Amino acid sequence: MPQDNETQASSNKIARRLAAILAADVAGYSRLTSIDEEGTAKMLLEHRSVTDALIENFGGRIANTAGDSIVAEFASSVEAVRCAVEIQEAIRTRNLTVPSSSQVQFRIGINVGDVILQDGDLLGDSVNVAARLESLAEPGGICLSGEVHDQIQGKLSLGFRAMGIKRLRNIDRPVRAYNVEGVQDASVRKENKLRILAAGGSFFAAACLGLVYVLTARDSTTTLSGGSPPWSSESNLDAPPLPQMSDVVASGEWNEHFYYAILTWGSSWQSAVADAKKRGGYLASITSEAENSFVFELIKNDERLWDMHQDGQAFGPWIGTYQEEGAIEPDGGWALASGEPVTFSNWSEGQPNNHGGNSDVVRFHNYVHQPSPYWDDANGAGSSRGYILEVERVDSTN
Repeated sequence: MPQDNETQASSNKIARRLAAILAADVAGYSRLTSIDEEGTAKMLLEHRSVTDALIENFGGRIANTAGDSIVAEFASSVEAVRCAVEIQEAIRTRNLTVPSSSQVQFRIGINVGDVILQDGDLLGDSVNVAARLESLAEPGGICLSGEVHDQIQGKLSLGFRAMGIKRLRNIDRPVRAYNVEGVQDASVRKENKLRILAAGGSFFAAACLGLVYVLTARDSTTTLSGGSPPWSSESNLDAPPLPQMSDVVASGEWNEHFYYAILTWGSSWQSAVADAKKRGGYLASITSEAENSFVFELIKNDERLWDMHQDGQAFGPWIGTYQEEGAIEPDGGWALASGEPVTFSNWSEGQPNNHGGNSDVVRFHNYVHQPSPYWDDANGAGSSRGYILEVERVDSTN
């Protein structure tokens, strides 16, 4: 049946909404591909796994992608800028072992304004402005419009350099532009985390003394960020190699078990479980205060593993404690990924609380006014920056 005029007008209506737009593009991509086409494409794919996870982690949505470019939308300018800072820090870290001439680096531009939504893509002047700002950024840098700069003032600890009024290609109006300088947000997160760690005072001293005693009594050894993984050629374990998009940032041996802090820059609890299984282990199944303190020592000083929030909360890596289906909420029916009985817990104040009605797995968690290390229950479909892998020692000589 033919549509009447009112129905036809409704179906042709353009969908608009207000959004913060992040536009990212690889600096010098043509040059890089001319030098090493396959290697550059592989590195870009690896970087995109990181960027895409971070965009999702900060509540963003990837709208447009073409070749080496990304356009994502956020409901908040603050979250868009926080995400951009994290992306550049993550890429910078990944590039540390890559020669400067071969590094894949992003330029990022961020604008806020009215956008047109069409088949999932974002269109309109505001998107074009973000893309033009991206071209003004340095490799590894971030360029903001004046509107974004004004909205995040006092909300993020960042330095800015005013670039003045810019006339952007194919943009009719002049645009104020600001360069993000020093990416101080990472330093602030570290300072906040250290303040959280220091809050325990004498608790930490006692915990460390207790840990030394336990390690000596059990003749265990600890290796932080440098020990050979148990699946390496120097080990007796025959386990699979590390997936390319995860990094071992700390490791240690305790009570005949190996522990590894795996940096993923964003993973669900379920994907962490699957990744741990591929490596021949499981998510750390903590059964004592001494073991909990040992694991925490591996992760407490690596800011990449902690998601700092402005309200003073710090969310850390996943561990192997989870709640069985049908358990009485909020604190019943907890189990361990290893299959061992639950003999220990270390909940943060007010936890577990089954926030959102689906918090059934555990991660490290802290408040400023509490000593570490503590846990909270969380939604396993959410995202954490990493997880703790536990692998049992296997002696091939027996």
